[in-house]
Amino acid sequence: MAEDQYKRRHGPRFTIARPTFRDCILAFAVLISSLLYFPLNHDSPNIHILTASWNNDLPVVPLFAIPYLVFLPFFWLTVVCAFATGRDFALFALAIAFVYFVSDLIYALYPTYVPRPQHVAGFLSELVRYVYAHDSPYNDFPSEHASSAVLLALYLWPRGRLLRGAGLIFAGLVIPATMLIKQHSVAGAGGGVILAIATWSALAYARRHLTKASNSSQGNHAHRMMRSDRL
Repeated sequence: MAEDQYKRRHGPRFTIARPTFRDCILAFAVLISSLLYFPLNHDSPNIHILTASWNNDLPVVPLFAIPYLVFLPFFWLTVVCAFATGRDFALFALAIAFVYFVSDLIYALYPTYVPRPQHVAGFLSELVRYVYAHDSPYNDFPSEHASSAVLLALYLWPRGRLLRGAGLIFAGLVIPATMLIKQHSVAGAGGGVILAIATWSALAYARRHLTKASNSSQGNHAHRMMRSDRL
C-alpha cells in the first residue's frame, strides 16, 4: 500500500538500468540534432521576420528570463535520467531527435530572425542581456525551447504528481517566456508547441499499435502451440 502511494505521488523509484544498443543510438541522435542548432544560428541573406503587430504589443518581462535559463538544465537532466533508467527513453529520445532534426531543417531552408529591443531596463534586466549575449537572434521558427518544454511535460505526465506538476509548471512558464523576453515570436513559439504535440502524438499512437500487434501475434502463437500440444 505504501509503495503504491509513493508511485502515485512521486512515480516509480529511481533504478539505473543497463542501456541498450538502441538507446545508445537514440542518445547519439539527440546529441547530434541538438548540436546542429548552433552552426545554423547565424545571419543569412534570405532571412525572414515572422513578427506581427501582436508581437510588438507584448512587453519585455525580464522576470521570465529565470524559467528560460533554468529550464534547459532541468530538461537535459531529465533526458539523462530517462537514459539511465530506461523508462520510456526510446519514445522520449525519438520525439526529441525528430523535433530537433525537423527544426534544424527549417532553420537551414527557411532562416528566421526575431528583432530584439535595443535597450532592456528594470529588475533582472541583466539576465535578459545574458541571454542575448549567449544566443543569437536567429532560428526563431520553430522555437526549440517551446517544443522541448512540451515534450518534457508529456514525458513527465505519467510519472507521479510531483513530476507531472513540475513539467506543467515549466511548460506554462517557458512557452510565454520565449515571447516575453523577445527570444521568439508568437509564430515561433506556437510552431514549436504544435510540432512537439504532433510528433509525440504520432509516435505514441504508433507505439500503441505496434505493441497491440506484437501482443496479438504472441497470443496467436501461444494458442497454436496449445492446440498442437493437445493433438
